[in-house]
Amino acid sequence: MTQEEFDVWKLDPTTREFFGSLNRRIDEIKNQLLIQAGLSPVEDRFLCGMAYAYSEMRDVSFEEMENKDA
Repeated sequence: MTQEEFDVWKLDPTTREFFGSLNRRIDEIKNQLLIQAGLSPVEDRFLCGMAYAYSEMRDVSFEEMENKDA
């Protein structure tokens, strides 16, 4: 995949909706933690892990993808 193909992919409406969905899920997790953090440390860690995973998907860069092909 070239940088140009990656840029086109990031601008595709379906891709943009997917990334918007990731942002909404991250916000939902943050709100959930604001309300119930501390009630269950295990669930807190699970939610933090989910937010981190969503962030990793959302923040993908061309350079990261390019390095994985090498």
